[in-house]
Amino acid sequence: MKLNWGHGLTVFIVAFMALILSFVYRSFQRDIDLISPDYYQKEIAFQSQINAKKAMQELGKSTASIQGDYYLIELPQDVQVEEITVNGVCLSDKTKDFTTQLTVDQNKAYLPKSLIVNAQQEIEIRFQQNEVAYYDNIQLP
Repeated sequence: MKLNWGHGLTVFIVAFMALILSFVYRSFQRDIDLISPDYYQKEIAFQSQINAKKAMQELGKSTASIQGDYYLIELPQDVQVEEITVNGVCLSDKTKDFTTQLTVDQNKAYLPKSLIVNAQQEIEIRFQQNEVAYYDNIQLP
């Protein structure tokens, strides 16, 4: 049997449709969650986070470095707090997220490496000083 251009076009369209349907099937098999279950309520209060981020930028940028079995989080020099809240956010798997309180000593806080499961986690730092909220996020090295 000889194949003409009509048969070739039909084979191409059927193969393309099979490819698209396989993509649709795969997308339904993946578990896709929002970053936070109360995402929409957090979106309403997002302006306060923007204000806290701007306040932190006025003080300076926080940094993180590896020091032994800890991540050393260095805060700007003008920060005078005793405790910060650290949220670890793993964008690919919400079961690896964590929240912890860290004690600050001379603008330095130590985050145990055991809390970090994925090297691509991002940490969010929150604290209040003089009734002003501050927020910063750091990509871990």
